[in-house]
Amino acid sequence: SNQNEPQSAVPAASGGATTDTELFASFLCNFKRAMRVPNLGAVYDGYVILTQLGKHWTDLVQTRTGLVKHRWFFKHPASKSAVLLENGNLLYMGHWSPSEEKEYAFNESPDAAGILRELNWDSEVMKSCTFSNNTHILHHDFVVLPNGNYLALAWRKVTLEDMEARGFSQKSIMYSRYKTFNKGHAREQTEYLVDGVVELKSVPEKEECQTVWYWWEDDHLIQDLDPNGANYGVVKNNPQLIDVHRKDEMVAAESAHMNALDYDPLFDQVLLNSMCNAESYIIDHNTTIDEAASHKGGARGKGGDILF
Repeated sequence: SNQNEPQSAVPAASGGATTDTELFASFLCNFKRAMRVPNLGAVYDGYVILTQLGKHWTDLVQTRTGLVKHRWFFKHPASKSAVLLENGNLLYMGHWSPSEEKEYAFNESPDAAGILRELNWDSEVMKSCTFSNNTHILHHDFVVLPNGNYLALAWRKVTLEDMEARGFSQKSIMYSRYKTFNKGHAREQTEYLVDGVVELKSVPEKEECQTVWYWWEDDHLIQDLDPNGANYGVVKNNPQLIDVHRKDEMVAAESAHMNALDYDPLFDQVLLNSMCNAESYIIDHNTTIDEAASHKGGARGKGGDILF
């Protein structure tokens, strides 16, 4: 290890105040004592991108020393994800609203994002891609595809009636929980969030994205409570479909709440993780938009149904 490197102080944010970032970095500086590592030279010598929800900066932190080596600043407050690209630029997901008053459908959700921005080393915007309106918005996670497009998680706002048409039953425990959850809440009582994945192509001359592919969970649902309702079947015999009546009650206005995704370029498949269902899903990306909304077609012949 480099004995000349400082092992304690980190650069303060603007204004000189100690922030959570500095406190976290200070903890890393005490890695030897906290983790009982014989020497700091044994700790993985690399870097991590540290992004805090709602902050206007992202840090590049050295793992062995806890030092903030670089800090990017940006206009839109950070959401859940940021990555360091091979060209040295930072790509981050930020909160963005189409209205100046920021009064839009997803304003109360800290997970909602809406904008992807690529910044150079000097925090200058190189690319900007927005996907946000009163019915759709990005959230949580994204990856960059080999073709340069962005693959990101998204929410689509639908009505309770829309979900009932998909088989969401008033007989479910989740339905009563849903109604209780929305009393006095910022969301309307008729709102429901459907999870999905969108592939976006950045349009350089505009702060917009061209949607080139998408997949939505409500095209692949099953339920076993109402024989007269839509998508009725035996849940355990249909692992390719998502149970709309999951038993978890943490998030009442969603059936899956996807938290993370990844992409496998070898098989052209997408990996999704559902917090509410405590499950991970693999779906086929090698489909048309129509095939992704169906149960046939694509490289595996199953359309947008779950492969694994």
